[in-house]
Amino acid sequence: MPLKLYWFFLITSVFVASCQQDDSSITWTKRFQAVGSSSSPKCIDLNEDGILDCVIGAGLNEFDSSDTSVIAINGKNGEVLWAVGAEDQIVGSPVFIQLTDDDIHDVVIGGRGAQLVAINGKSGEVLWRYAIQSNDLNAVGYVRFNFYTPQVITDINGDGIQEILISNGGNFTAHPYSSNNRFPGVLAILDSTNGKILHAAEMPDGKETYMSPLFLNDSKEVIFGTGGETIGGCLYMATLNDIIDGDLNNAKALICKEDHGFMSPPTITDITDDEIADIIANWHGGEMIALNGNDHSELWTHEVSGAEIYASPTPAFVNEDDVPDFFTHFSFGKWPKYTGAVQHIVDGKTGELMHADSLGCGGFSTALSVDRNADGFSEILFSINDYNCTGIYLGNTNYSLKFWDPHSDSHQDIVAPLKGKNLFSTPWLGDLDNNNKTDLVFCIQANYNDPLSYYGIQLVNMQLDFDMANDDKNWTEYLGIHHNGTF
Repeated sequence: MPLKLYWFFLITSVFVASCQQDDSSITWTKRFQAVGSSSSPKCIDLNEDGILDCVIGAGLNEFDSSDTSVIAINGKNGEVLWAVGAEDQIVGSPVFIQLTDDDIHDVVIGGRGAQLVAINGKSGEVLWRYAIQSNDLNAVGYVRFNFYTPQVITDINGDGIQEILISNGGNFTAHPYSSNNRFPGVLAILDSTNGKILHAAEMPDGKETYMSPLFLNDSKEVIFGTGGETIGGCLYMATLNDIIDGDLNNAKALICKEDHGFMSPPTITDITDDEIADIIANWHGGEMIALNGNDHSELWTHEVSGAEIYASPTPAFVNEDDVPDFFTHFSFGKWPKYTGAVQHIVDGKTGELMHADSLGCGGFSTALSVDRNADGFSEILFSINDYNCTGIYLGNTNYSLKFWDPHSDSHQDIVAPLKGKNLFSTPWLGDLDNNNKTDLVFCIQANYNDPLSYYGIQLVNMQLDFDMANDDKNWTEYLGIHHNGTF
């Protein structure tokens, strides 16, 4: 039996065994050989049966084409509704937008190698694929690298259909710590009916970008970031009109840092009780930073020396006040070699550390929060990748999915440790079938012996034993239930 196929079947059998304690909680599983995923699932009803279905990006290894790159899964039974191919990995998360004449939302999702595709949500028909529109060294010509998770915005061209705001950047061939071949990232507004660029603007500092753009206060102010894992950058704020004008030079630099950039989207929520949304951003170099949404001054910074962060801050209600607090993974070392991790919860008012743990060797995906025991306080759901912490995935990585109750300082394994990994995919919590029980949708990658290769994935839906009340106080999917980073 080929080694990849052996590992694929091994993780399947281990997963089933790990859940024998509560078989009834597993609603369905779906396995895909060879592909992997760094995308986070989003769920919406695509087949009009009253049950939410789930869409996720996938792919083969870097630069390889696959006929299973965007997958829609029937929320009732886990069967594939449709699958669409792409020339490279689809790593963004989907957004849903009405592009066709039926009553079902359609899907726009992006990934590496300038992959961006719009798909008929009902049939799986490809409506359009992004095509590089210029080879010139300008904003339009630079839209030829990686696409990230877009935002659906107002109609710009007057055709009555909303448009897409998206970031593009990050040249895979550029060497770490070198500025060679690092082209400026771009913010672009695309015609959602055909994928054509309506407006585009280069990053104001000429740096690359990896951050999905967000809006502040549901206004026309756009938050975006520059820099990468080894290149410094800034967190910026600009207006939608700046992008329309094709010029971000008037963008305000909110924070600038050396050596690392701002890669993960911030979380937008009011922590100053002035009814103005504030900005809580993770700098890749190991800092969580809160900015006042009114004057953009720094409210507090929580730093873990020698660490890196890939995830967005997870809002949660952990102490007695009504101000959101924040959870984040910090991984020690430098990508991809991490030697340990800590999980911190900080007070949203002050930035002071309230709770800490040190599980696993690296945490990358954004955590979720939910009040599952209806006591008015949040529990944190997060992924753990655990190995011997002296090297990188030396054939012995164990993945687990845990609930952490900070009040009792207790953990519960929702998925007990098993051979596998999950790097960047954030699970989804919600009620797929309106039965007043919480569904958990997540994916596990079969390859546990190195960080990047894809050998297969398993998508899982588990029904948990609680009802999610107070949705506005829960953080249950990547970028939140409004898909815009606002809590």
